Amino acid sequence: MLDPNIAREILKLLDFDGSGTVKTSDLHKAFMGTGLSEADVNNFIRKHDKGNKGEVNLEELTAMLNNVHRKTSSVSMGKRSI
Repeated sequence: MLDPNIAREILKLLDFDGSGTVKTSDLHKAFMGTGLSEADVNNFIRKHDKGNKGEVNLEELTAMLNNVHRKTSSVSMGKRSI
C-alpha cells in the first residue's frame, strides 16, 4: 500500500495548475515508459476518475497508484519466473 505522504508528493509533482487534482492527460504522460500499455493506462483512468471529470483527486490517485503497483509487480514477478 502506498504511503499517503508519497501520494501527496506525487500529486504535487503532477498538479501543474495548482488545482489539487491531476488531469488525465498528464497521467498519460506520467505513465509513459512504465511498461504499461496505453490501454492499461486508459483502464486505470476510467476506473479511478469518478464521474469522468478528466482529472483525479488525491484519493483517486492513491487508489490508482496502488492498482498500478499491483499490476506492475505481478508482471515483473511473472517475468522472473519464466
